Amino acid sequence: MSVKSIVKKISSSEFIARDLRAAIGPWVFSRVIVGLALFVARTVSSGVDGIGDSRAAHEGLFVYDGSLYRGIAEVGYEHLPRELLRFFPLYPLSGRALGWAFFGHIDLALLVIANGGALIAGALLFRLVLRETSDERLATRSVWFLAIFPASLVLVLAYAESILLVAAIGMFLALRSKRWWLAAALGLAAGATRPVGLLLALPALIEATRDFSSVTNIKERIARAASVVAPVVGVGAYLVWVDRVFGGFFTAFDVQSKSNLRGSTTDPFTRVGQAIADTFGADIVQSSGRALRYLIWIALALILIGVVSRRLPSSYTAYGLVAIVLGMTSENSSSFERYTFTTFPLIIGLAYLTETQRVRGLFSIISIMGLFSLSLAVFLGQYVP
Repeated sequence: MSVKSIVKKISSSEFIARDLRAAIGPWVFSRVIVGLALFVARTVSSGVDGIGDSRAAHEGLFVYDGSLYRGIAEVGYEHLPRELLRFFPLYPLSGRALGWAFFGHIDLALLVIANGGALIAGALLFRLVLRETSDERLATRSVWFLAIFPASLVLVLAYAESILLVAAIGMFLALRSKRWWLAAALGLAAGATRPVGLLLALPALIEATRDFSSVTNIKERIARAASVVAPVVGVGAYLVWVDRVFGGFFTAFDVQSKSNLRGSTTDPFTRVGQAIADTFGADIVQSSGRALRYLIWIALALILIGVVSRRLPSSYTAYGLVAIVLGMTSENSSSFERYTFTTFPLIIGLAYLTETQRVRGLFSIISIMGLFSLSLAVFLGQYVP
């Protein structure tokens, strides 16, 4: 078979011809919005009387966690502060491994992995929604909202969320089609990418136990069990390595509990009650504003998971709901939308919610404005995603 015929066969595949084609437009559009925000941030932060933190604008797509992932990829954990152990290894190690393809530019490799992963995640989401609903318009809306939702800024930055999304959406595709070993491999990757990859064990358990009593083949039973434990193994393998090299099995989680990071763990009801109290507090500009934004995010998340619970199988609801609850247990609410709304069932819920043209137009405008505003705030050093 000639190279030309191989290329032709690949380009005509369903994933390339249909799924990637549906994802490429939203993917490009979101990067234009974020790029415009970066341009504005660098313009207004330059000069003697510049606005904001010029360092954040200078870092660009490596702002905040991106620069830390780059450091891990370039020199490893051993030569960096202990608190960076909270970053799980698959993304930075992939950047290091692929650096040779970019003539040693590990930073470029990280950007390509993150943004390429975002494109693949969009294509996989289109495929998944189409498989579950046979509704191409719903699948298209899902891909668009995945790209333009404000929290999706992290899919443009040198962050690990794109890789987690690829693993999570791919795992759902595998689970729903009963390809258990593929689901296990993707669950393992998710666990090695972000600690929240652990949450995928719950939907895997739900799918693996469907009609389990009727399964008589021992190999299939083992494969189903493997898909459930794989995310746990992915997280656990890194924790074991940290324990052996640095000491302390839960060090990666302990360093996250610092007040300037996730903060201590609290029960969701106490956290929401505190946010309500802060909303009506004396500090209208800062404390109450942050608390009100947090409450709005929670309300939207709960509405969307309610929509998902009525439209999609229970595994989708379980995955989205456990992500919301986990986000609500954090003392620091600043990254709630990042951790919650990059859990893709909520995005599908938003696509369901915007079936009418008027509602869809309203949410699209709000999302685009939110993506630009949040990106600008990040590049001006006013917000940490």
